[in-house]
Amino acid sequence: MSDNLDFALSYAALGWHVHPCKPDKKPYTKWGSTATTDAAKIRSWWKRWPDALIGIACEKSGMWALDVDNKNGVNGRAEFKRLIDDHGGGEYPPVGPVQRTPSGGAHFLFKLTEGINIPNNAGQLAPGLDLRSRGYICSGGAYQWQDDHGPDTYLVEAPAWVLDLIANLESEPIGSLLPANEAPARLIDTTDSGEYWLNKALAQTAPGQRDNDAFWLACQLRDHGLTQAAAEPYMRNYARSCPQYPGNKDPFTESDAIDSMVSAYTGTARGPAVNADKRTKSMDKSTAEKPPEQTSAQDAGNSAASSAQNEPEAPPLPDYAKLGDMPGNGANKWLDDYIEFRRLWSPRAYDAFHEACGLWLLSTIAARRVAANMGKRRYTNIYIAMVARSSLHAKSTTADIAMQALHAAGMGWLLAADCATPQKFIQDLTVRIPDNFDELEPEQQERIRKRLACSAQRGWFYDEFGMHISSMMRTGGSQADSRGLLRRFDDTPQRYEYGSIGRGDGIVERPYLALLASLTPADLRPFAGKGDALWGDGFLARFALITPPNTERSRARFPKGERIIPANIITPLHEWSQRLGLPGVSITDLITGEGKTTGKRAIITPSEAQVIEVDADTQDAFYLYDEALLDIVENYDEQDLDANYARFSEKALRVSLLLASLAGSDSVKLHHFARAQAITERWRNCLHELYNQLNEPPESAERANEERVLRTIKRLNPTERELNQRHRMGRDEIKRIITSLIDAGEIVEQVSGKTKKYKLWTPEA
Repeated sequence: MSDNLDFALSYAALGWHVHPCKPDKKPYTKWGSTATTDAAKIRSWWKRWPDALIGIACEKSGMWALDVDNKNGVNGRAEFKRLIDDHGGGEYPPVGPVQRTPSGGAHFLFKLTEGINIPNNAGQLAPGLDLRSRGYICSGGAYQWQDDHGPDTYLVEAPAWVLDLIANLESEPIGSLLPANEAPARLIDTTDSGEYWLNKALAQTAPGQRDNDAFWLACQLRDHGLTQAAAEPYMRNYARSCPQYPGNKDPFTESDAIDSMVSAYTGTARGPAVNADKRTKSMDKSTAEKPPEQTSAQDAGNSAASSAQNEPEAPPLPDYAKLGDMPGNGANKWLDDYIEFRRLWSPRAYDAFHEACGLWLLSTIAARRVAANMGKRRYTNIYIAMVARSSLHAKSTTADIAMQALHAAGMGWLLAADCATPQKFIQDLTVRIPDNFDELEPEQQERIRKRLACSAQRGWFYDEFGMHISSMMRTGGSQADSRGLLRRFDDTPQRYEYGSIGRGDGIVERPYLALLASLTPADLRPFAGKGDALWGDGFLARFALITPPNTERSRARFPKGERIIPANIITPLHEWSQRLGLPGVSITDLITGEGKTTGKRAIITPSEAQVIEVDADTQDAFYLYDEALLDIVENYDEQDLDANYARFSEKALRVSLLLASLAGSDSVKLHHFARAQAITERWRNCLHELYNQLNEPPESAERANEERVLRTIKRLNPTERELNQRHRMGRDEIKRIITSLIDAGEIVEQVSGKTKKYKLWTPEA
């Protein structure tokens, strides 16, 4: 029996009507009339078409689908997040089943609300967001259910704000296009510089000129004194507001607008435009010059930073804190084995990423089950940020290997939901007990009990942390309050009290977060330059900021074949978790005074953490290390990094606690701390490397162009002609960039007949 048949039968058992589909997603049958829950009929279909995909008829199944698409240059996930920010108070709505699609998008399934009409339409709600109610969605094959949001998750009704937006769609003609001479006037009387140039760009935009117009707008915002961070909202508004003219095959997206902005801000500035209505050839990025009078204080700081590049990455550690030749490498064999395995399957990643992801994995498993009493109760939560250019160092691949190892060890339930925001993370800590809990399979019941036992303790991989930083730092951004949330969770309080729009106040008991974030230096540069707030408020000090040197660029090829995680990685993790144990959980009925059952509740009996002693020699080494770091701060003329230095000793202690617990030691010994100190000293070097990178002059125009092309290849898998059409750099320049990226191992060429397309290199490529 095929996997798809198994899934089809399980869907039918839930009351979902299914039918078989071809590989191109077209139905084998008349789906509208034949979709069924009849098991015998379903078996007969899959006997005839054993590899058929599964079509789920939405309306007949009592559901509708929000189809979030990432294709044709449109980032549906970003559009969905924008709607949430603009209309939903920045808080992800409660969701039922969520299915990942092959394009990188998702199907969010909602319960049909009585009396509410959900129309079928494409892109009216927002670019990349389609509604399906009277049609069907596909499942099986490359369609994968999101962890903890599988088909057995209860369907929930969409929030009122979503339904209100949908109700307003019915009066709009689908796919209406306005020609240039019929485009509505958008100029408004305002003295705000950003608003003025935005409206100027919208008024003069023309068919075939959207890229040029967006770049022109970015230049005006830049040259009239707006920082990149301040310019971003205007660029996004331009993308949302510019007309979609007949003949434009692809919509102009916010991502396209951001590409134009980055190109403008990484190039050399021109003087402010005297007459914006006159288009001149001075828009050519390569020939622009900046008048001397426009040199800024930031430029001066950049020059100073660049002159300091020959200095050591980090001030040396005083001799009295060094542990000499202490054999720290023998502190934990598992970590050594894990690094070697990761080097094999992700050879392009910076070596410190391998080590850090292994520690994040251990931190996730430990949760609040491991602690040390040393002045205060100390836990093992670690925040790690992998900071590197896109595609060069395989950040997502290295994180994925860690998550695969967690799943293979049977502890995937410790991971936070994908694509979460801090608000969604908080929501995910509340584990819902289905009313039919008693009817579930024993494996499903056990998974729910485990999540309840550690309901407020999660490991979270945040792959879009750069977008979060941008929103967090933007005035009125949806994540403006999340710095406080993440700082508070790093302190592992006994309880966390919060307030949320529409949900009232709440309390999270015994929270714990191991955070692994991925971002680029470009994401940080607008907010973490010399003297910027992210250094001063201690937010970045919570993270181990790991970045490779500018010169680091591996061209290693990923191995072919199936990635199998060996027993020497999985078995120790499983055994360690068994030793640590879990709090007791009992699930009972909620019964009213009248004796009516209204649901289920969980009674959790907290278990004591495994308290590991810190021996006297290790305590001495810890305090000497802390004192040495403070001595460096007193003699080092860079106040931005003071808060980071104040936390390195604490990070070393948390790492040593993890190493000792996994090894089965009843105390943290000096060799554990020696290994941990060596790790944090690498992190300290990375901190200075990153700080220097963030304060260097902007990237060269050549590299900026390469980054723009890389982003396009990541989104579209384009041909050379499509790259020419999108970027207009000239054929020779596009050819040079393609050759350079192939030689560097960043992209691969795919040949089909006479057509050549390009995609990012992946382990599967």
